[in-house]
Amino acid sequence: MAFEIPREALPLTTTSSELVEAFTQATRIALEELTRSWPMPLPAFCLVGAWRGGDLFASLKLDKQPPGELLLVIPTAVLEELARRYLGEEEPATPELLDDVAGEFANVIAGQAKTMLQGTPYHYTISTPKVYRSYPQIAAGRTYVILPFEVDAGIFVVQVALSDGPQ
Repeated sequence: MAFEIPREALPLTTTSSELVEAFTQATRIALEELTRSWPMPLPAFCLVGAWRGGDLFASLKLDKQPPGELLLVIPTAVLEELARRYLGEEEPATPELLDDVAGEFANVIAGQAKTMLQGTPYHYTISTPKVYRSYPQIAAGRTYVILPFEVDAGIFVVQVALSDGPQ
């Protein structure tokens, strides 16, 4: 499965390396524990606006000043397989249950990263996840660190917009 970095991608900044490390580890830990899948990180980059390579967007506000956001972007087929592993059921999940699972994955990733970022300028508190089945307007115009991952079920992306202090 090939993942292509968009032409409009921006390079990572030196300040984003701490975020990349925390959210990469958080995603790996969360998916390994929840689904017994082993996400392989692909090259990270920055992008203005959300990566649109998925059908489902699970968003969490990362409360700090200024506020940030985590956005899990995942194709439905990838989510269905990961949800099957997470729920331990052979039957396909309903759309509502898939929304809940996507929100739970985003919540656990954000929680793991929050612990790793304790004591740094990036530390935050998290909100309740919201799930969208189309590109959310809340993501428009914001610069994200894009963290693509590959699992045997396909590719998904964790996006983080989080500054290190007031702007």
